Amino acid sequence: MPKQRRIVASACGLGLFLLVVACQPLLEPAYDPLRQQVSEFAHTDAGPIVLGGFLAWGTSLLLLAGLVVQAPPSPVGGRPTRVEAVALFAAAVGLIFVTCFATDRGVEVAGAVTHRTVAGHVHDAGSAAVLVSILVAVAADALRERSAALACIVISAAVASSAVLFALGDPLPGLRQRCLVACACLWQAVVLWRLWRRPPTSA
Repeated sequence: MPKQRRIVASACGLGLFLLVVACQPLLEPAYDPLRQQVSEFAHTDAGPIVLGGFLAWGTSLLLLAGLVVQAPPSPVGGRPTRVEAVALFAAAVGLIFVTCFATDRGVEVAGAVTHRTVAGHVHDAGSAAVLVSILVAVAADALRERSAALACIVISAAVASSAVLFALGDPLPGLRQRCLVACACLWQAVVLWRLWRRPPTSA
């Protein structure tokens, strides 16, 4: 598949995921996006929709990993490129676990865990893997591009939003998670836009 088509496909997967997240309260009026996390939607009647959204984002990250591998050589060497690609692949794998294993949060009480299960632990591990892997990808991308501006903006926004909400006692865990997701998706969108603008002859 040509580079431009892969960029469009990755962007579409990302856009589909964001659309699903944005439409959650419209699909299930009882769902509170400020207090309930994204994956809790799986416990509603429209649950399969959010699982499809996770798979769409995972596919988008896999496509981006391939695009990064085939990007022009970095002036600082190939290691940051390899690290970024592997991190994106790991994030996609984490999303597979998030999709296949339901969260324990919100099963009985919205926004709360009342009973721990093995599936829930696997889901949480997958979610943590996504967070850490994308953080590594952001840092590696900054090295590969020899520009820390995007990484600083994304990481600062993620840390600041989480710090403020944790300082308040984490009253809105759904909002906190969505801030982190928004930062990750913003970073991915900028990377895709940057790859789109690069001339095909530079690959």
